[in-house]
Parts: sequence; C-alpha cells; structure tokens
Amino acid sequence: MNLGDLIRVRYEPDDQWYHGFIMETPDSGPLAVWQMWCIERAAVHVLSPQKDEIEVLSEAGLTFT
Repeated sequence: MNLGDLIRVRYEPDDQWYHGFIMETPDSGPLAVWQMWCIERAAVHVLSPQKDEIEVLSEAGLTFT
C-alpha cells in the first residue's frame, strides 16, 4: 500500500467493508502509522495490516521528489 491508494478494509470482528484512501504510512515519519480517509464515515481510520483484511482497489501511482 502507498499514499493515495484506494483501498477497502474489513476490521475484526466487523463484517462490513469500508472504502478509503491511504493518507499516511509508517514511512511518512517517525511517529506515523497506517491511516486512511474513510469515505463512508468521513473520518480517519487507523489500520492494522496484521489484523484487518485490506485490499488495494486502485494504486495511486503518486511519486514525490
């Protein structure tokens, strides 16, 4: 997963899928974690890739210089 990627995620033990965009990764800084902007809830969600079921729907292809 990379910044800007469109994903869907299902949290344990929830059966509902949520959609959003990756807005922070652990590579973003020393205190950064996986975060997405959730479309359904209009809120930031913290992701746990080791627990949550996450699928990348579309890669953003963003590059930073």
